[in-house]
Amino acid sequence: MSQLLTLGRVRLIATDGAESAPAQPKRMALLAYLAVRSARAGTRRDALLALFWPELGDEEARRALRQGLHYLRRVLGEDVFVAEGDELRVRDGTLGCDAVDFERMLDDGRAEQGLALYRGDFLDGFHVDDVASEYEEWVERTRARLRRRASAGAWAAAESAERAGSPSRALDLARRGCELEPDQEEGWRRLMSLQERSGDRAGALRAYDELNARLAREFDARPAPETQALAEKIRTSTRPAAAVASPSIEARVVSAPLEPAPITSPVTPSGVRTPEPSAPRTFGPSRSRILVPVALVLFLGTGAAVYLTTRDARAEPSLLTTGMLARRDRLLVADFANLASDSTLAAAVTEVLRVDLAQSPFVNVLTPRQIRTTLAKMERAPDVALSDSAAREVALRMGVKAFVTGSVAKVAGAYTVSVQLVGAQNGEPLGAYRETSPDSFGLLAAVDRASKRLRHRIGESLHELRDMPPLTDETTASLAALRLYTEANQLNLAGKRTEAIARYQQAIALDSTFAGAWSAMAMAQEAVGNEGQSRESAKQAIRHKAHLPYTDRSFLEASSAYGRGDYDTAIEVYRRLLERYPDNYKALNNLALVYQDRRQFAAAESLFTRATQIDSTIANLYFGLEGNQLLQGRFAEARRTLDLIARRFPGNPVLMTIELQFASAQLRWDEAERRAEALIATAEGDTLSLVDPFEAMALMATAQGRLEEADRLWRTHQRLSAASGSMGRHLFGVLRRAGTELRYRNHPARALAIVDSTLARTPLDSVLPGDRPYDELARLNATAGRLDRARQLVAAAEANDRALERLQIAERSWTRGVIALAEGRASEAEPLLRVAAEQHTCPICALPDLARAYEAEGKGAAATSVYERYVTTPWFWRYETDALELGPALQRLAALYDASGERTKAANARARLVQLWRRADAELQPVVARARAGLGAGPG
Repeated sequence: MSQLLTLGRVRLIATDGAESAPAQPKRMALLAYLAVRSARAGTRRDALLALFWPELGDEEARRALRQGLHYLRRVLGEDVFVAEGDELRVRDGTLGCDAVDFERMLDDGRAEQGLALYRGDFLDGFHVDDVASEYEEWVERTRARLRRRASAGAWAAAESAERAGSPSRALDLARRGCELEPDQEEGWRRLMSLQERSGDRAGALRAYDELNARLAREFDARPAPETQALAEKIRTSTRPAAAVASPSIEARVVSAPLEPAPITSPVTPSGVRTPEPSAPRTFGPSRSRILVPVALVLFLGTGAAVYLTTRDARAEPSLLTTGMLARRDRLLVADFANLASDSTLAAAVTEVLRVDLAQSPFVNVLTPRQIRTTLAKMERAPDVALSDSAAREVALRMGVKAFVTGSVAKVAGAYTVSVQLVGAQNGEPLGAYRETSPDSFGLLAAVDRASKRLRHRIGESLHELRDMPPLTDETTASLAALRLYTEANQLNLAGKRTEAIARYQQAIALDSTFAGAWSAMAMAQEAVGNEGQSRESAKQAIRHKAHLPYTDRSFLEASSAYGRGDYDTAIEVYRRLLERYPDNYKALNNLALVYQDRRQFAAAESLFTRATQIDSTIANLYFGLEGNQLLQGRFAEARRTLDLIARRFPGNPVLMTIELQFASAQLRWDEAERRAEALIATAEGDTLSLVDPFEAMALMATAQGRLEEADRLWRTHQRLSAASGSMGRHLFGVLRRAGTELRYRNHPARALAIVDSTLARTPLDSVLPGDRPYDELARLNATAGRLDRARQLVAAAEANDRALERLQIAERSWTRGVIALAEGRASEAEPLLRVAAEQHTCPICALPDLARAYEAEGKGAAATSVYERYVTTPWFWRYETDALELGPALQRLAALYDASGERTKAANARARLVQLWRRADAELQPVVARARAGLGAGPG
């Protein structure tokens, strides 16, 4: 029977589990209306005509209805609708509808089962044109009713869970009730009371703080007196905290993005393989270059600084000398006026001037992303051309003292570049310069000369400016390549990654030494998950790094060192850069991420905080801070940072992915799945953008034991990843499917067959070196008993690493440890797996294998400790590992606690397993039944 899903993303699932081809929105709306209405009564045809085709005449409307019904019958079966007189309804047993099933389960008292169906609001984000207002009102009424019922169901299930002695589950459900109706203050009081009864007074007070912040933000109000009184009562209570069966929601540990990407230029927020900017751990060039110092600084006893410049004859004092600008003041570059009948030329000149000015050690040039953020706050279109008047308005809004404006003109084949520096407060010119070129070949040199004159006016010495290489040496001598590069940057800034990559490729075809284009393309490829292609592009950028300014080269060198696993060199490069440019927030962000990967969280947090203080307009800096808080298990602080991001950067596309990971990190699977559904809806059919949310859905379904659903999702993921050319993601999905056969079903032969058949179609040598998962393939082969093949894969991995010039000590130790364990050499496996557990970028990934090694050695207490560490350690992408390891880890914990006589802890592990697999497939239900039966054994 086909299934119509209306709660969350609207979908029609065929009997075989595949998504049917999407119908026109109006036909899907008609089907949804009939399905929901048929649960109570039929609907008259004339009512349908008035609702769905109000603008058509009677005969045209009836024809449209007939065509719609004919299409739906063809998709769903001829007997799907039944006519009773002039009324239509859906025939019982021919079509399932989640909204109908949801209400039926609530009516039957099966609240928790019903809630599992509520993945989002009714017809959420589903728009239909040219329908009557009565239809829209019906949708709104139905949406509100179902949401209220979901909230009531969550509270009913929470009360049942509390009575059943499951406080952890009760808290999950209570939190869900608050999320569904966040404006109902009574619900928050119920949550706080439940948390207090469960012994989590801190969680109750955090809930109060969350409510207080929400009311202040949304309504400029405070909680009601009774809510304030309850919070005070909890705060001053002397009642001892009770032992809780499992951590509260706020106290649980995590899995973004989503780790945000290191900031590059143009500055882009990240995420791991997310629709928005550059992806995790990609270091790239900024748009700054350091100059040989032009001043000595003498610090006086008063703390003032005197700058002694080199001899430099000037017709007038510099702006730094007169105090009209201060060292490191921010500077804005407006879009140059197009007087040459060539819009792309004006954009290219604006870009290259911004690049050159950003090399100055005396000013901070605002990035295009910073300007877009401010325009959004001013309720202006972020991609609007920044004219002189708009530039001044933005400068005043941002507290910028001066801005640069200009024009490009063409007369009789010759070009004129005009540049002017303007004071923002009074609009008075601070400097104006004009340079000419007899033809297009000399245009970039003319821009270079105008920029150097402007920099001299600001405060740089002529001597040092003359010693600098020409701008064309540090960008490109090809004007055509520069045009394409500029277009690509604009597309990248707008989130159109695929189109941007194509433009970068065209620019590189014109100038293969254009290191800036290679580097920018590497970042764009990383942002869309093409890690292998990104590495190849980055190698080309490094090859041509002589064509980059100092700061850009520094970022590239640090990126290369980081990719090799040489963290010490990466840290040294960033420190050296920050010694000269202490306010370079891009370097601060990237250095913070290196420390974070080393698990030096305090150092990383200090750097992230410092970066946000330097520039509060960059969302990515706050994502870095939130990720650091999450990794330390400080979820309430991370929540506040996410709320701050939502307020300061409304509509930021990365936030949805971060919210998904934030929920899954706390094992709030229902919320996480709703977030993934929302990401699928916003992708609007973009194949590449759909890969990651479908991957997340498949992983979360697997973790919860819904293996058949996961298999359907993996099939979609495999189709999408292959179509988009994301072979790294494609092979990841294949390995997870094989892992399911191995871990859950104990079918090594079937697991190996899945992998072998894929590699027969797509040999590893046809995949980019950076996308070849040699180590994970070796671990799977070893666990499945094919040890010779595992060793061959390790040898191939080492050869591949040599070719990529990288060192993967932790990854290789993990693989060798798994092979040793599979060979029965547990004592040799243990130290290798300890190295992996302590040094791997992922702090949880190798832990289950280390625990298994301890078990094989008979070290039960050590195994227990490592399993507990696994289930409680925060990580951005917990669901990637949890898919195959969380359920089995909880089973082993229960058994180990039983063996040590710790019955309460054993029961706690079983309760968590029962909760995790409450909707698991039938093949896992015997495990769930045994775990549930074990709950009744009581403490020993």
